[in-house]
Amino acid sequence: MPWDEDQDGPFLVCPRGHRGPFRYLEDIVCWRTVVRLVRSTEKHEHSVTDPGELAMEIEGLYKTGEGYDDGENWRLECRYSGPGVPFCGAEFPIPNGISLEFDP
Repeated sequence: MPWDEDQDGPFLVCPRGHRGPFRYLEDIVCWRTVVRLVRSTEKHEHSVTDPGELAMEIEGLYKTGEGYDDGENWRLECRYSGPGVPFCGAEFPIPNGISLEFDP
């Protein structure tokens, strides 16, 4: 069971039996538009291609409301470390019936 309860109240339990601490994880996507594929004509300061090589021209600035998608794949990561366990790292879904509340 991903959570349990004792006299102090409810608590999370990772799949490996640890009581945390935990981190909330989500996959957030930041993106920019690919403008076109070109042949590089000269070496620029921030360029990784040499003249004549293929280069992808990418918009440099985000536009308001673009370039960011809300997170997906919500999950928890167990950060337990202790005797015989240098770092647990187990990831598991948010348990059913538990809602999320974010501190401001």
